[in-house]
Amino acid sequence: MEDVKFNLESIEKTFMHYSKKQIISGKVVFLKNDGAVFDIGGKLDGFIPEKEYPDFVNAKIGDAFSVLLLGEKNNENMILLSKAQAEKMLSGNKRAEILKTGSKFSFEVVRIQNNNLIGYLGEYKIIVPNRHISVKPSYVLGKYLNKKIDVVVLEIDKIKKSIFASIIALKKENQVMIENTFWQNIDVDKIVKGKVIKIMPYGAFVNVDGVDCFIHISDLAYEKVDKVENFLTEGEEKLFKILKVDKENKKILLGLKQMSENVKLAKLKALEIGKIYKGTVTKILPFGALIVLNENIEGLLHIADTNEPKKRIYEIVKPGQEIDIVIKSVDLEKERVALSCILTNEN
Repeated sequence: MEDVKFNLESIEKTFMHYSKKQIISGKVVFLKNDGAVFDIGGKLDGFIPEKEYPDFVNAKIGDAFSVLLLGEKNNENMILLSKAQAEKMLSGNKRAEILKTGSKFSFEVVRIQNNNLIGYLGEYKIIVPNRHISVKPSYVLGKYLNKKIDVVVLEIDKIKKSIFASIIALKKENQVMIENTFWQNIDVDKIVKGKVIKIMPYGAFVNVDGVDCFIHISDLAYEKVDKVENFLTEGEEKLFKILKVDKENKKILLGLKQMSENVKLAKLKALEIGKIYKGTVTKILPFGALIVLNENIEGLLHIADTNEPKKRIYEIVKPGQEIDIVIKSVDLEKERVALSCILTNEN
């Protein structure tokens, strides 16, 4: 700290080496209602106001401890002292002495100087250079003032009693730890909570426990999705299912539709191969027709599977026509149904 000396004409040579903010030892010689008279070994006595004396109610004459010189006198010409500030400074010194490069610690920002954050740990001055506050140069620093922040030590000068520290380096270190823990515990089919951070035309990036993952538009819903925004909003949090884990390339694929039952798949599973169902023609294709069953399941009737394969499909069925069809096959993986026609009936 800055060594600001003060001159007290009444202090003789035995006291002249004392300076403001210096810690010295002494003992209580007299107790008053508002504090304690303290012998600091000079011509003048010191005085510890009650507010600067923790546990003043238990103070006794003869108690010996360290105090901090505040550099002022009271109206009785006694040097003002602080037991509380001395204890805080000594405690801070102990914390500072065990720090080394890479150590993590916290401190309170007491001022902003040349766009750097300044604080103290005992007699040690802490400096967080502007380039170590945030990734982008930061000039809006008021939010840090009088706040306790977490940092990591970059450099310590024990002679000048200064510590250079970084917020960025600590965040990077913490991020590495978070990611290592994430990759150790992640697996396919695990349910995770994620925050949507960026929406793209083909999907969205989702932050899960500090790691960016991706969800493709095709995994948002079982039905066709035209816009990602219809299902996700930037900033919202949702539960997702892990579909794919690529630890080598650090990529995670998420699914949203997999969090709910696939109604279509359940209906497909209920279909019986060879059973006759009622269906309605919805669309004519060059090679067949699309038929919707009464369970809103769409299947394909290929021209080769009709009862008149030599005719064109539009000669056999027409859009809107109800027909009897048979389930030929069901592909659950591709969610497709192949049909065969045994009879056509005009409505």
